[in-house]
Amino acid sequence: MSLLKGKSRGSTIRRITFGTSMNTYLEEYGAYLFCPEGTPKMVQNSVSKASRAKVFLKYLTLGWPSIKYWSWEFLFNIPLIKTYPAALRAAGLAPTTIVLYVGQAISFLEYFRDTPAKYSRVTNGQLVMVTRELRKLLKDLNRNVLGHQSLVKQGKLLRLVAKEDLAKCQVMAKEKIPSLLADMKAAPPRDPKTRYRFFGYLVAYLSSIYGHRSGVLTRMRVREVQDAIGDEDTGYLINVSMLLLTSGPFLH
Repeated sequence: MSLLKGKSRGSTIRRITFGTSMNTYLEEYGAYLFCPEGTPKMVQNSVSKASRAKVFLKYLTLGWPSIKYWSWEFLFNIPLIKTYPAALRAAGLAPTTIVLYVGQAISFLEYFRDTPAKYSRVTNGQLVMVTRELRKLLKDLNRNVLGHQSLVKQGKLLRLVAKEDLAKCQVMAKEKIPSLLADMKAAPPRDPKTRYRFFGYLVAYLSSIYGHRSGVLTRMRVREVQDAIGDEDTGYLINVSMLLLTSGPFLH
C-alpha cells in the first residue's frame, strides 16, 4: 500500500477519492465523526478516523472497476480482508497503529450497517461475516501488541538517564551559568557564541529537573515567558503554544 509510505502519508490519505456516491457517503461519515464541541485534538482524531476508514475501503477496492464502486459489493471479500493487517505491516506501520486501522474498519462497518449507503447491495448477513472476520483479526493482533509494547518499554528503560548523571548535570550547570551570564554581558554585540553556550547549559539544567525534551524550550517565545503565571515563591507556569506542529498548547 504505497499510499501509507512516506512523510506525507496523512495528506495523501485525505486525498483518496472514489465515485460520486461513495464520496458523498464518506463525507457524511466524516460529519458523523466530527466533534464540534471537542478539543482541537478530538477534532484531529476525527479526521484521522475518517482517513483510516478510507484506507480500508481503498484496499478492498483492489481489482474492482471504479464503475462498480456504487454497489459497495467489494466490502464482501473475506480473503482480501484476511490480508489487510499484513498489507499494513508491509507498509511499515507499527503493531499498535495496525490495531487502530483494523479497529476503525470495524467501527465503519457498524456505521454502515446502521446507516446503509443508498445504492448498497451488501446484505446484513455479509456485513456480519465481514465484521466477525475483522474482530477475529483484531483479537489476534492485540496478542502481538502486548509483546510489542513490552519490547518498546524495555528499549525505553535502556535509554533512561541515571539519577546520578542528572544530579551531576544540575550541579555543573548551576556552577557554570553565573559565569556565562557575566560573559554574555561583556561579549560584543551580535556575538551568539556565549549566548548559545548559556542556552545549552540552561536547557540541560531545566530538562534534567523536569524531564521535558529540549523542544519545549527551543520553541518557547519571549511573550510566553513574559505572560507566565506565578511568582518566585510558588513558581511559574509557562504556556508553550508551539511545541510541535501537530500538537496544541503545552503547560510547563
